[in-house]
Amino acid sequence: MRVGLQDIFVFEARSGRLVFAKSYGSLKGDEDLISGFLSSIQSFLAEVAEDQVQEIVGGKYRFLFRRVRGYALCVVVDSRDDTKSARGMLNTITASFLRAESAGLERNLETFEKKCDEVASRWGKLARWADALDLLDEWGAEE
Repeated sequence: MRVGLQDIFVFEARSGRLVFAKSYGSLKGDEDLISGFLSSIQSFLAEVAEDQVQEIVGGKYRFLFRRVRGYALCVVVDSRDDTKSARGMLNTITASFLRAESAGLERNLETFEKKCDEVASRWGKLARWADALDLLDEWGAEE
């Protein structure tokens, strides 16, 4: 189980307007441009295929999506990360967002950001342990 949170994006599902973005990793680019692209993919599939994007996997990153209450949330993790654990992280972030949104999003974005920071820290520690275990496995295989 390895999950290292790279980025979080929250945008309005219909308009694509970026509501929240936080980077913990090395994904490079303008946050508004990235969220606009992610929103376009979501809108395209909703319009053409009457479907929703749940995951996009590239060579380096995995983008996991969830739509709730007119918003789209996207977490970006390393493509090698465990899918089940990454979905659990998305669920945790989604629950925190819904609490902030219910209590008044504008007033509670800072609280939501702190919760995201906690989640990133917790998952980052797990990723480091997983990396260490992988290294021990490699050393054991060399004998």
